[in-house]
Amino acid sequence: MNTSLEKISSLKGKEFNYSFKVRDDAYIWSEDSDVIDFYILSPVSLLEEIQKCCYDILRGYLDNSFVSVVSYSKIEHISFTPYSFKVFIKIKVTEVIENRVYFSGEVYDEIEKVAQFEVVRNIVSKKILKKNINEKINCTNLSEI
Repeated sequence: MNTSLEKISSLKGKEFNYSFKVRDDAYIWSEDSDVIDFYILSPVSLLEEIQKCCYDILRGYLDNSFVSVVSYSKIEHISFTPYSFKVFIKIKVTEVIENRVYFSGEVYDEIEKVAQFEVVRNIVSKKILKKNINEKINCTNLSEI
C-alpha cells in the first residue's frame, strides 16, 4: 500500500474538472409529486456525481488490491439547476493523511455557482473490506436463527 499512498500523496494541491449534462430523469429532484414538475437537479444526484468524480481521481492511482470508500460528505446546495443545463465540477485534493484523502470543491451550472462541498475518502484493502462485510453479514444471519 505504501506505493499507492505515495502516488496519492502527490495529488495534494491538484485540481480536477468534470462536467455532465442534466439529461436523465434519474437526476431530477423527485421526493414527491409537488416537486418533480420543477425539473431541476436533485442535490442527492449532484452529490453522487461528485462522489463518482472523487472515486475516479483515486482509482487511477490505486493498485487492484485497494479501493477508496466514502467516509465523509458535506454539500451546501446554493442554487437550483434546470433540466438540460450543463454542470461543471471543480475538485481539489486538499490533504492526504495516512489512508485518508480530503477533497473540496465547487459546482457551477451555465449561469452561476450552485454548490460547494467537502469529501473524505479512505483507501482500504479490498480483501479486508470483503472480510469485514462477510463478518457483519454472518453476525446478522446468526441473530436471525
